Amino acid sequence: MMRALAACSACLVLGALGSGCTFDGETRDTGPLVAAEGTAPPRYETIAAAYNARVDGLDRLWARAVVRVEGEDAAGKRLREQAEGHLQVIRPDMLALSMGKVGKSFLHLGSDAEHYWWFDSIDEDNEVGMIGRHEIATPEKAAALGLPVHPLDLIELLGITELPEGSRRVGWSKDRTRAVFTVPARWGSRWVWVDPVTFEPSRIVLADRDLGVVAEAELSRYEIVRIDGDATRQPRVATRVVVTTPGFEGFARITMSEPRNRSIPSVAFDLDKLMRRYRVDQLVDVDDPAFWDAAGREPVPGG
Repeated sequence: MMRALAACSACLVLGALGSGCTFDGETRDTGPLVAAEGTAPPRYETIAAAYNARVDGLDRLWARAVVRVEGEDAAGKRLREQAEGHLQVIRPDMLALSMGKVGKSFLHLGSDAEHYWWFDSIDEDNEVGMIGRHEIATPEKAAALGLPVHPLDLIELLGITELPEGSRRVGWSKDRTRAVFTVPARWGSRWVWVDPVTFEPSRIVLADRDLGVVAEAELSRYEIVRIDGDATRQPRVATRVVVTTPGFEGFARITMSEPRNRSIPSVAFDLDKLMRRYRVDQLVDVDDPAFWDAAGREPVPGG
């Protein structure tokens, strides 16, 4: 349960990889609809330019975070948990998410330019960590940490990363209030629904290479992010992100407060110091074939 909470804290619910739904614009509103009549949607080049200007001041993000998970676990037992902590991000690849209760940190999910990691200190007598390298990450390895997507795609669901340049097809959502388009993700595609006036995303879907949905995020309650030392820019970030995944009957809701673009201490992404801080006495390498042999699993391609 607590492990599912931590994965959700990173804006992902513990779920089945590549299972369940696929894109079907007619029944699920997950694919863009081509404008047949009336006003055409904005061109992708226009959207990308405005979108990237909007996230220009979101290269760093610090916020207090409250995460609530509701649903049913694999045994059909109702799950309702809440935890508080901090979210720290430095684009493109640095993430630090710590969650705890009653003032005690017990879960930490993080990454730097080379590695991603997970610390679980729920059991004080057996504090463990898991680590892997971005360049040889696979869906199987991510699943070992409870993540249905590439660890670096966690940041994508916050709606704070830039869009790639180029020309892409754009359509309208079913209610014709949002422009919809797709861009590449690390293991598939990222579909984005944006307001055609503010260019703020209201929905982001990550899909695998077969267009199977692996994570969906609904973004709302945008607030201004204060940039330390620069009062002229006022970028906005969604402070409410509700995430669902196929295979989990429920949702995770992350609520941010006091979002700021501020200096973030390097210790937040320093693996050695974090291990000492969290007193991690065992570090499991998911890139080590011995880990998969011990788990009785099939070899991992690319590992």
